[in-house]
Amino acid sequence: MEKGPEFKIVGRASEEAKQSTIKHLEDALFHHLDSVSLEETEEIYKFEIPKTPEQVRMIEFANKEINELRKKFGLESYDVPIENFHILPAEVYYKLEPAGEDGFADSTLQGIFLNYDKINDHPLSFGLVCFHELLHLKSNLKIEAYGNHRDARQDGLRMKSSLKDTLSGRSHEHFRGLDESIVEGQTKKMIGKILALPGFEKKKELMESDLFKSLCREVCVETGIPEDDFQEIIKDDEGWYHKSCGYLSQRKTLEYVIDKILEDNTEVYKSEDEVFDEFLRAEMTGKVLPIARLVEKSFGKGSFRILGNMGAGENEGDVYLDQMRKLRIQAVKK
Repeated sequence: MEKGPEFKIVGRASEEAKQSTIKHLEDALFHHLDSVSLEETEEIYKFEIPKTPEQVRMIEFANKEINELRKKFGLESYDVPIENFHILPAEVYYKLEPAGEDGFADSTLQGIFLNYDKINDHPLSFGLVCFHELLHLKSNLKIEAYGNHRDARQDGLRMKSSLKDTLSGRSHEHFRGLDESIVEGQTKKMIGKILALPGFEKKKELMESDLFKSLCREVCVETGIPEDDFQEIIKDDEGWYHKSCGYLSQRKTLEYVIDKILEDNTEVYKSEDEVFDEFLRAEMTGKVLPIARLVEKSFGKGSFRILGNMGAGENEGDVYLDQMRKLRIQAVKK
């Protein structure tokens, strides 16, 4: 039998229903398409685009890197099978995830769905999206079983309303913005590792060229996107086309929070990366209390809850960056 994670089931369902949910998740992980409903399977089988050998290697790379992170935080390593990654044309992809862009992970299906039109011609972006979504999938997961329904209650740091509330139209979620800022922050660190892989020599040479760096500086001035966020920049008669790391406003908020935590705890942490790892540990293990204490020590009582209200909208982090700055001023005065 394949070895996977220990799935955690919460809620008031019977023990039989909980065991059934665990079996569903195990089947979804290791017997993926057999566990998906007939309608969804037909859609995937009919339109799924075969993976290239290079894309398979990128998925294997992402599995390996995230397994190293799992070991670092005391978690068992395991691989999400290649078959659980689905490359779909945009028109099919958007039926599954209307608000999605490059890709998304579905924890209850234990699958990752990738938008062919967005990433197929961009091997670096393909690798980064696979890593980002796989980090979501292989991080903390608590599934709620309620009657005949099941859904993620806690997914990484993201916390969702109970199924009872959701089914009665009172759904809500918290820590979505913080969750995405952590996952994308770790994903950004993979750029150098991917560029060091065989097959990326020309891409690495291009991104290290004076021309590319000059374009990055130019677009940075126009957009405010940090120079080291860019993965692709093209300028033509219609203007700029660029691909860059996501969740910029949320990452800026997290970076500010980390900077102040480091400032207050120099006897414990030697760098921003060490503080960031505390947030990544919480993302992957679900143990939130240590980072809640760190945040509230530097920003005051109730500040972690406020940070948890930050959503994943494009500029939503800007509002919370301003709030955290105000909370910091008040905390320092005390």
